[in-house]
Amino acid sequence: MLTQKLRFDSRYREKAKLADGHEVTLRLVRPSDTKLLLQGFERLSPESRRFRFMGVRNTFTEEELRYLCEVDDTNHFAMGAVVELWNGSEEGVAIARFVRSTDEPDVAEPAITIIDDYQGKGLGKILLRRLIAAALERGIRAFHSEFLRNNATVAQLLDDYEVSSVVREEGDVLTVEFELPRPRLGERLSQALHRSEIYKAFADVARGALPVRFGRSVMDRL
Repeated sequence: MLTQKLRFDSRYREKAKLADGHEVTLRLVRPSDTKLLLQGFERLSPESRRFRFMGVRNTFTEEELRYLCEVDDTNHFAMGAVVELWNGSEEGVAIARFVRSTDEPDVAEPAITIIDDYQGKGLGKILLRRLIAAALERGIRAFHSEFLRNNATVAQLLDDYEVSSVVREEGDVLTVEFELPRPRLGERLSQALHRSEIYKAFADVARGALPVRFGRSVMDRL
């Protein structure tokens, strides 16, 4: 059972800027996201579908949709990237998830799906970094993944992240296993600061949510 305070929980929400300047919001997937998932799936090219599902995929059953969206956030974790529209609704553009192995509880299988319009903008690297961080705080030690040999995007993503991996080949399928990189001290301190109450208070002040009153000793120095 998890006892530590998690950064990536139901309250998690983060803005991320892509290489082309567009902004997406990262948050955990909810049971109500089935419509967003289906809309995003319709925007995947046949090639993207083949790479993600390693074969032909045209739709999902109701049971599959429940599996993909009704996750427990511990053994099956899923994070979405959405674009917030002018009317307050959302448009799903990517999903990153991992599923813990039942045989090896400290190993999980990751998957990242990005609609074609948002590929090549650095979103995959952002999602992989967050996915690794969420896995580490849930006791995951390593990722185990299978992908098609000609899926250059996945190969490049792993190279960019500079992970040490073991690769096995079987026909057109490559199996990759790699230990999750631990965050450096500076990254851990930054994460701890962002979770602290004082950081949240300063963030509220910056947004204008909390009034600020300076004492005389402070004003005398201005």
